[in-house]
Amino acid sequence: MTRFLLLGICFLLPALASAQEVSRADARAVNKQLQRLSPNNTVQEKMEALRWFDRNPQNKETARAMPVLAQVLKSDPDHKVRMEAVRVAAMIARKEQIPCPASLFAAFGDTVDEVRWQALVYIGLLKTFEPECVPVLIDYSKSKNPHVRSNAYIFLALAAPKDEKVRQLLRDAAASEKDDTASHDAHCSLHNATKKIEDLLPYFIHLWSDVDETQPPPNAQTAEQNERRARKNLFRLSTSFRMAEWAEDRPEELTRLLLEQLKSDKIATRRGLVHLLRSSAASMAIGKVAQRRPDPWDMDSGPSWTYFLLPYVEQGDVYSNIFGKKKEDAPKAEKPKAENPPPPAKAKEPHKIMVRMEELGLVKGLEAVRDADTDPALRKAAERTLKIWNEVRTQPIEPPQKRSPFLTPSANPNP
Repeated sequence: MTRFLLLGICFLLPALASAQEVSRADARAVNKQLQRLSPNNTVQEKMEALRWFDRNPQNKETARAMPVLAQVLKSDPDHKVRMEAVRVAAMIARKEQIPCPASLFAAFGDTVDEVRWQALVYIGLLKTFEPECVPVLIDYSKSKNPHVRSNAYIFLALAAPKDEKVRQLLRDAAASEKDDTASHDAHCSLHNATKKIEDLLPYFIHLWSDVDETQPPPNAQTAEQNERRARKNLFRLSTSFRMAEWAEDRPEELTRLLLEQLKSDKIATRRGLVHLLRSSAASMAIGKVAQRRPDPWDMDSGPSWTYFLLPYVEQGDVYSNIFGKKKEDAPKAEKPKAENPPPPAKAKEPHKIMVRMEELGLVKGLEAVRDADTDPALRKAAERTLKIWNEVRTQPIEPPQKRSPFLTPSANPNP
């Protein structure tokens, strides 16, 4: 028995020695690159040292670079070096599966926008965070820069979603933020932390509450007003995707909350909800298709919620058929009549998600608004929402192949 143990040790010792030598070689290679990150070196040499980590992913000692990269991110005078440092540090943390160090969030306080944007993208790839990240992010949530506050809200929900202090901070920010983007991110981050529909649905309703379907958007606006309007339209688009997710995963809870809001004594709330349901009907019909696709804009990989939503959102200086209007189309030639009449079309099966919500009373709630609401304009809006609902409930979800998603309503095969 002893002889076998000795033989085993003899075989293992060379392998262990070889592994130790590889580890020492890896450490020497990393240390050489870290020396090139010295403040006295040129920007080009620092950039080459940082890119060395991309070319050597097999190195087992890259984690030892994290403290040096944090110092570079904090103090290097060149913003391009800082951008590359936060990217490399985040990729090392991801490769080594280590929690995001708090030092990486120094990029959020950078004076150069591009460094913050780089940090937002690459730190966003990480799944876990050191506990020390939370107080750093809380400090950033008090920044005078609304973009920094937005970033802080997003990552607080990721770093400590169950922390009651964090949840209360997000709740307070959602209620008090004056900046549009920061307010949007605070609301969405609160929902990401709590997973409660009631933490986000009232905000969605608010986004649609100021829609006036009787008037087109004003043509004469300042650049700032146009930018804010475009930003708000993007926020409205995001509501449809989330509504589709809730409708598929939590139809009972969503319908209950929708019916409660339809009975609100505030006209703005009822109006916002009617418009929200009208804009979301198409995406709710197809469910979470976009989440199962590698590229939501690739028409070859299947239907996209963005594709079906386009006919029901604002287009240019007029509103599309979500508001009962369409862009003027060129005269179309009449199709030649077929000699033999086609066979009768088979009845289309309604989408299961919409059927379930109808069973729970959502359509009856909309019909009650259409028939009995005190506001005539709202009654008309509810009627149009019901029309859209009935249109999309049996609408096929297979769009034509190789079609650009940026189609005008008139070019859409299902206007």
